[in-house]
Amino acid sequence: MNRTFSAVWLLVFLLQCSVAIACDLCAVFNEIETQRGHTGSLNLGVAHQLTRSGSDIRPDSQPGLASQNLTTNITQLFGSYRFSRRFRLQLNVPLISRSFQRVVLGETDKGSVNGLGDVSLLAQLTPYEFHDEEWTFSSEVFSGVKFATGDDKRLKEELDELLSIVTGGSSSPENKVGGDDLALGSGSTDVLFGGTFFLRYQRAYLSGNFQYSLRNEGSYEYEYGDDIQWGIGPAYYLLLSDSGSIALRMRLSGEHKGDDKLLGVQLSSSDETALFLGPELVYSDNSSLTSRLRLELPVKRDSSEDQVVPELRFLASIALSF
Repeated sequence: MNRTFSAVWLLVFLLQCSVAIACDLCAVFNEIETQRGHTGSLNLGVAHQLTRSGSDIRPDSQPGLASQNLTTNITQLFGSYRFSRRFRLQLNVPLISRSFQRVVLGETDKGSVNGLGDVSLLAQLTPYEFHDEEWTFSSEVFSGVKFATGDDKRLKEELDELLSIVTGGSSSPENKVGGDDLALGSGSTDVLFGGTFFLRYQRAYLSGNFQYSLRNEGSYEYEYGDDIQWGIGPAYYLLLSDSGSIALRMRLSGEHKGDDKLLGVQLSSSDETALFLGPELVYSDNSSLTSRLRLELPVKRDSSEDQVVPELRFLASIALSF
């Protein structure tokens, strides 16, 4: 009864935090510490990530322009079923909310977009694992497909902007939040693959993850650049007992997206690169519940002269195994 009450209280707390506090590159949530259970077990969870991006850069000729920003909240509902000790399938369903302030044709434009993102299905294989009292090692490789389920209408802004430039019409070079930033989906079916690992010695451990997204052409002949996302970091168990554990981790992560393409032509300055560093708190009750709180701050990012850049990222998640 006490364990059930604690799980419910923690879920409410995490969801409150996530609502108060988003992801321009939407990584499929797939942390190895949440991948628990036996053959025939079902794993369900929710992960919420907030990314706050901004730019205060204004052209010298337009010092009165408003600051531009983009706040993205992505709540991923995920579930997996373990068919055997080494193989399972995972479904991720992202719900996306983006609010923005930008400058279009010299005027301030504010708004928001909300809805379903691109659903993904992953096949996950555990090639090797080992466990004893002092050492634990587990690894996983995965591959999957991201389906074109998200609303992609905002991508038409990119096509309209290009056609306006070509025909000599009005354009908005001062705009740093484009339709590619606001679209909830890409309109393309893309391939995902990557891996995760977990290595523990006594109370210390090291874990990491890697994901590569191979993009295809989507709606309005727009193709997002392929992207790489990774994270790694050491941790130490502040509490480790038969009833549960609490670990404090320092996580270094990075992401890079190549240039996008429109009508088959590469768009310069549409690439993105960022490096983040921040603490993470991981809780487990050693039976069915795993949760985490993570704060990431950028230590390297692109110039905000060309686009809004990340200023803060926060993630909260909880997973239950049945």
